[in-house]
Amino acid sequence: MRTLDAIALAADFATVAYPSQRSALDSFSPGFTVVPFHAGIADGLIGVSKRERLAILAIAGSDESLDWIRNSHAKVHLHHDVGRHQGFFDHALEVREAVHQLSGDIRRDLYSADRVILTGHSQGGAAAIHAADLLPFDHVSSIITFGAPRTLRVENAYRYEHVDKVIRCVRPGDIVPDVPLRVAEWFQYAPVGGWAHVGANYWFHEDGRVTTEESATWQYWRRIRRAARYWIQPWSQRREQAVRDHDMQIYRQLAIAARYAV
Repeated sequence: MRTLDAIALAADFATVAYPSQRSALDSFSPGFTVVPFHAGIADGLIGVSKRERLAILAIAGSDESLDWIRNSHAKVHLHHDVGRHQGFFDHALEVREAVHQLSGDIRRDLYSADRVILTGHSQGGAAAIHAADLLPFDHVSSIITFGAPRTLRVENAYRYEHVDKVIRCVRPGDIVPDVPLRVAEWFQYAPVGGWAHVGANYWFHEDGRVTTEESATWQYWRRIRRAARYWIQPWSQRREQAVRDHDMQIYRQLAIAARYAV
């Protein structure tokens, strides 16, 4: 499966992982047996294609104010010698609990699939990073995130077991991937260093381009342009723009367009 095909498929599932989008499930998942899950604030679904020997675990992102409180819970949790964002790791623990509550058949299909894709938008993407370590998968083929925040510590992110399987899908205007801060000295919340991303970057631009490289200069000017555009707007427009730049539906539209453009 081509990378852009996998991204488009993951975008479908990351969209309908949100309970509010489940009405579109039938049109998004032909050929898959799909089972939703829920525990605590963890929402999402599992899709299994026995014909393709492929399973997808999709985790919904932040839908409520309680989730954003957890987003800010940036204490460090050490797991497998990797420092992890406590709030996002807790979310992944709830995903594990939700999956364990499902029937034995769907769990067996999920764990024994020849290829497993984990995906999620926003906080769901950060939770997917940790869920790959918490669930007993035989074959994780990729972890595809959309607009996900940083969730691993700078000083030991390189030890993350699945670092070469992570695909980060980002829009240049989305502010969520830039938090928590890369370098932060917030008392007990960040005793050293800061937070980091891992994996390959795929930048989805409004004009349909997909780029995989971001120079330091381009990154600097992207943030300057975004800040200028954001702060000169009235508050209501700022909020509307921020929501649009982070919208999973827009990510999906761009991913599908990129898939068929190649």
